[in-house]
Amino acid sequence: MKKLDEQDLALIPAERALHSVRAVMARTCDAVWQADADGTVTNITLSRPHAPCGEGALDESEVRRIERLWRRCVRCADRFRATFRVYASAAAARTFTIEAMPLLDGNDSVVNWSGSVAEADPLAESGNHFVSEAAAVLSSSLNRTTIVNRLLETSVEHFGDRCAFHAFDDYGTMSLEAVANRQALRGGPELERAIEETIRNRAPLLFQSVPLQDPSREWMNDVLTAVDARSMIVAPLFVGTSCIGALSFLESERASRFAAHDVETAVIVARQLAMALENIKTFQRERQITQRFRFLARVTERLFDTLDPTQTLQLVVDSLTGGFADYAVAARLTDNALSILASAGTTSGFREKAQRKLVASLRQRRGVLVADETRPGPLHEEAPPRSWMAVPLFAESAVFGAIVCCANAHAYDESELELLEEIGRRTSLSLEHAESFARERRLVQTLQQATLPTRLARIEGASLSAIYRPASVEMQVGGDWYDAFDIDEHRVLLTVGDVTGHGLEASIVMGKLRHAINVVAMYEPDPVRILDAAEHILLRRFPGSVATAFIAILDSRRGTITYANAGHPYPVLRRGDGSLKELEADGLPIGLRSLRPNVTSVTERLDDASLIALYTDGLTEATHDMVAGEALLHGALGSDAIFYVESPAEFVEKFCVRERSRDDLAVLVLNFVKSQRWTFDSASWRAARLARREFAQYLADAGAPENEVRAAELIFGELAANVAQHVGGTIEAALDWHGAKAVLHVTDRGEGYATTECEAADLLTEHGRGLWIVQRLGAKISLEILPGFGTHVRAELPVMRTSAL
Repeated sequence: MKKLDEQDLALIPAERALHSVRAVMARTCDAVWQADADGTVTNITLSRPHAPCGEGALDESEVRRIERLWRRCVRCADRFRATFRVYASAAAARTFTIEAMPLLDGNDSVVNWSGSVAEADPLAESGNHFVSEAAAVLSSSLNRTTIVNRLLETSVEHFGDRCAFHAFDDYGTMSLEAVANRQALRGGPELERAIEETIRNRAPLLFQSVPLQDPSREWMNDVLTAVDARSMIVAPLFVGTSCIGALSFLESERASRFAAHDVETAVIVARQLAMALENIKTFQRERQITQRFRFLARVTERLFDTLDPTQTLQLVVDSLTGGFADYAVAARLTDNALSILASAGTTSGFREKAQRKLVASLRQRRGVLVADETRPGPLHEEAPPRSWMAVPLFAESAVFGAIVCCANAHAYDESELELLEEIGRRTSLSLEHAESFARERRLVQTLQQATLPTRLARIEGASLSAIYRPASVEMQVGGDWYDAFDIDEHRVLLTVGDVTGHGLEASIVMGKLRHAINVVAMYEPDPVRILDAAEHILLRRFPGSVATAFIAILDSRRGTITYANAGHPYPVLRRGDGSLKELEADGLPIGLRSLRPNVTSVTERLDDASLIALYTDGLTEATHDMVAGEALLHGALGSDAIFYVESPAEFVEKFCVRERSRDDLAVLVLNFVKSQRWTFDSASWRAARLARREFAQYLADAGAPENEVRAAELIFGELAANVAQHVGGTIEAALDWHGAKAVLHVTDRGEGYATTECEAADLLTEHGRGLWIVQRLGAKISLEILPGFGTHVRAELPVMRTSAL
């Protein structure tokens, strides 16, 4: 510090001393002062002319700090305020407050500055300033480490030379959490002894290195000696009746020692810190609770993504390893052993010894929490987890199994066990729901088997295929039906219909109505009278029910079909020349037929029929546009591929329904075109080779020459290889005869592996080379892309039949 001389005190009118706030501070007396807009001091007027001026020394570090603050305030036009000390002796100091306000014009520009300097109560001023600075620090963040470190740095700047914060955990263990000092903190055990004494007394302690009359307080001097301080204040932090820590303020370099008034300041700051830490703890606890609720919601949401129990458990353990656990398993309890059904983060099984203890707890329906474990965990892991938990799973009130979570670095607590138990309860409910749904589905499937035909009639000269798709994926039943019922050796009853409504109730009505129609057809040959009798039965059993239906009696001996309609979409007949005709007949739905009686049945010959398709309106309404739906149906029935696939009914459904239909649908198709068929998986070379050999043998049995059979076999192999290479999946091959000429049809379920133009096959590509080889072997190829189904390849083979099969 510099002693002020007379030249420094000659402030008026010496311009050299008026340029800085140093001149104002050097007066060491109450005064008012002015400065211009640039911050240059222009005038100083003493408030107490008779008071002594210029007595004492300034701290040069304080002067530099205040001058920097003044320049910053001038630049920003902010209010200027600071405190400084004037030392009259080595132990005594006077405290002054210097401040200034800018005077602004109408454009908010600084005209000049007007300020004052006045002596303040040193005790109140220093304490109040530290308390206000501490309050600002404690409200600056919600991070515990941040505010503790900032508070200690503020303490060193404004209150003491060193400051330390000791914290207590939930078990009462004390640890040094943070320290700020101008010199190293020493005497750790002695300082902890002082803190323990403070907590025992539940009051702050002031330590001063002065002779004491009370010998029992001599230990305080020992503490100060150990920590190398002249004075020290220890203030405990209490929240209710619990001590959460202690603040220690040490003084060794200041001009004055801590006094009683400083204890009050320390207590205020300690209370502020305790409140801030408790607020942070509360905020973190609430945030943790919120995060856990969100985590629980995410897990719960995933529980119902699937109805498969194993997939459900896999989704759960996958969610648990997303921040809650390092690895987790879900296991099933069978007898006294646990078998892992799902795992995440580990491939290990259960250790036998740990498994026995775990099973015993599960049998008692208790969760298990192991924290800070040094022994091996429940699984065969190389390193034991620091902590692990297990909770039981239930199915129909019995213990089904367990969920086990392990953490390598984190120690689980009771709240996390409660969270896992809640996840276990919700998982158990999900498993019970899945099992209940599985039982219902089995019952529904049984009901479906009872309401839909288990087998279709055999029709001489034709093959039958059918498909049923309910609107409800879950229930797998609906009100639509199809049937082909043998009336006698030559006559078959064909029916297709739709009961209004969906689901189980419609399915029950449908089953009764279908059986009633079959029974009536046993003694009534007229389709119209069959429908009328079925209506009579329906209205007696299920009053108010309505159904549409189309029934036909096909007589293979006469080659005729006699049919009647009850408000149902017309079936479609395809002739040999490819033209399509609707089988039109009038009639109101079953349940309303009495409103317009006297309709008659229609009979047609089937001499030129190649296919008949019966369907319900769910097929054509799947596109939500009846016209577009009928166009798709006619496109499917007009394709030659329909004759050569294994199930023409499925072909029609795939062709017409690109997305799931909003209504039930049923399709029944009669195929009068005869062909030899082979169906196999393109990925199975054994199945492909077997089909190829059977194809060649069939041609040989038809009397084809050996060289033609070899060429046809190569063509078959190349077309199958094209599907295997470019599409994959199932291959459906069929062979029919156009007179004596053999035609091979190959259909796949892909999106099309070739264009419709084969003549320009590119020899540089695999697919082009294969088609070129087929053509070079003498086959005439045409391709048909089947939207929603696949690709149909038609190859006229260089084979002539010489004998009948």
